Amino acid sequence: MKNQEIKFVSLKNIATPDGVKFFFTTKIGGNSKNGYEGLNLGLHVGDDPKTVKNNRKALLKALTPKAQELCFINQVHGTKTVVAPFADNVTPDADGVVTNKKHIAIGVMTADCVPILFADVKNRVVGAAHAGWRGAEGGIVESVVNKMQQLGAKTDKIFAIIGPAIHQENYKVDAQFRDRFIAQDKNISGLGCQRFFSYDRKNVTIRFDLPGYVRDRLVGMQLLTQNIVDVDLCTYLNDNMFFSHRRNTTQGEGACGRQMGGIFLC
Repeated sequence: MKNQEIKFVSLKNIATPDGVKFFFTTKIGGNSKNGYEGLNLGLHVGDDPKTVKNNRKALLKALTPKAQELCFINQVHGTKTVVAPFADNVTPDADGVVTNKKHIAIGVMTADCVPILFADVKNRVVGAAHAGWRGAEGGIVESVVNKMQQLGAKTDKIFAIIGPAIHQENYKVDAQFRDRFIAQDKNISGLGCQRFFSYDRKNVTIRFDLPGYVRDRLVGMQLLTQNIVDVDLCTYLNDNMFFSHRRNTTQGEGACGRQMGGIFLC
C-alpha cells in the first residue's frame, strides 16, 4: 500500500527564526495499521517494526534535502540529555538531545507528554526535550538548556516552541499527584505550583496544566518570555490529528502510536 502523504502541524502563524527547521508530525501519513493509525514513529509500542522503520524513512524523505539524518533517542521519562550524532548507530537512553551539526534532525516522540524544541540560531545550537510530568518535575528542561550552553548557546538567544500535548481540561490527576508538586515546589516565579491545578465546583476533580508548568520551567532558565511560544494544540482533544495515550486508555482502545517533534539546523 502506498503511504499517505505526511501532514505536519502548521507553524505559519508562529514567527520561527531563520536557519532552522521546526516540525511536529501528526498521525496522518505513513502506513501503520491495527490502531496505530498511520504515521506511528514509535518502535516501543507494539507496532510492526518494519512498518515503523518505513514510516521513519518516509519522514526523513519528507524532510530532505535539508535533513540528511534522523536521530532518535530511547526515552525513559528521565532527565538525561545527549549530543547528536551518536556513535556506532547507538540509540541512547535519554529524554533530551542537542546538536550543533547541520542537517541532523533531532527530536522526541510523544503521545500526550510535552515536546519542546529549542534553537539558538546565532550560536548554531538546537535541542529537543521530552517533558512528561516526571521529566518536567525532575529537570529535563534545565538539562537540555544546560547541554546547549555547553555547546555555546546563550539563554537570552534561545527560542523555544512547546508542541502538541495534553491540555489541562483533559488531564485529570489525583491529590497525591498534586501534593507531590506542591511539596517539591521548584517553580521560579514565586507564585507556587498550586496555580497549575484546577478544580471542579465540588473540589473533587483535579486537573493539571502540564504545558503551563513546562513554560514556567523555561522562564526559570532565563529564556525570554517573548522567545517562548506554544502551538496550543491538545493531543487528547484532537483525535483526528494526534496520538494520545490517555485518550486510548480512558476509551479502552489499547494500541497507541507516537508522533514526533523535531528540529534541525539548515
